[in-house]
Amino acid sequence: MTSYPSNTAGIIQALIDLHAALQASSLGPRYFKREFTAGEAIPIHAVVYVGSDGLAYKADNATNAGKATVLGVAQAAAAAGLTVTVIMQGMVETFSGLTTSAEYYLTLDGGLTTTAPTGGGFYLVTIGQAVSPTVLYVDPQLPVLLT
Repeated sequence: MTSYPSNTAGIIQALIDLHAALQASSLGPRYFKREFTAGEAIPIHAVVYVGSDGLAYKADNATNAGKATVLGVAQAAAAAGLTVTVIMQGMVETFSGLTTSAEYYLTLDGGLTTTAPTGGGFYLVTIGQAVSPTVLYVDPQLPVLLT
């Protein structure tokens, strides 16, 4: 059994090793996903919510709690009216340029940022944490209204 340092670097290395071990195993996918019909054009990696009509839309941290209640991240781009696969929790391995160990938050128009919003009227929504420059562990949290 491998021993890891009791610090952030040790935790990150343990997650990377776990990720590699799961890839090599026959456990199947390392995420939970579900398919929805896109209510608008959704780019790859867009953060999405499901509207009252049951369609997937780009989430937003400034409009209202409903649009900030995130379902997950789009696995691939989808045009309006087509199927979009949403990763609801787990490792998404198709990113580039992520900051390892950084927390990622929802922005306007379904985007991701490492800078948490501040100021009244915005919702703080944690989407996940970068495990490496190409892997985001998606684990959306409930929105918190900032005052």
